[in-house]
Order: sequence, then structure tokens, then C-alpha cells
Amino acid sequence: MVNFTENAAKHIENARKSMKTEGKLVRLAVAGGGCTGRQYQLGFDAENETDIKFITSGLTVLVDERSLEIMGDMEVDFVEDSETGRQFTFKSSEAPVDAVCGCGKDNC
Repeated sequence: MVNFTENAAKHIENARKSMKTEGKLVRLAVAGGGCTGRQYQLGFDAENETDIKFITSGLTVLVDERSLEIMGDMEVDFVEDSETGRQFTFKSSEAPVDAVCGCGKDNC
């Protein structure tokens, strides 16, 4: 189950309005991996026939089946702090506990 905090949902709706993405839905996906862990992608997209679609926090979200399996229980938030600035954060129950180098990725 993927949940968006109220703050994340608000920033996504603001982005949708400013980017003029009416008619497109929120897409969440998992990309990559390697030593720095999973990378999550968040954007706007049209629905594909193979997408899994659900509503959470007032957002209609699209996810491909593979990404949804990898994510597990996830919370998407939007945070602002002096060190990292403004960003979305992704907290997953399926996140790797340890990252071991030697995977062959450039970011090791």
C-alpha cells in the first residue's frame, strides 16, 4: 500500500497546476538500484492498460506491477530542511537494510 502525506499531495497538486498537466495522472515507479539503493521516480503520465491505478490522499496514482511489488508499504512525503532543501522522500518497508559495493554500478 502506498500512501502520500497531506504535504506531498498538496505539492503534487501545485505542480500539476503550474505544469499544466491536466488529464494526466501521478506516476510512481522504481528505477535502478545499486549501492545507493533504489531510486524512485514521481511524475505525471497518461494511463497505460497494464498500469495499476489507485486513489490515495486525493491523488489518482499509476504504478506498474513490478514497481508496486518492490515498493511494499511506502509513504511519500515532501520535506524542507536546511541540509537537503525541498524534496520528496520515499520511505519503504522493503528498502534494503545494507548496501554492499561491488555491483558494477557507476555510483559505487
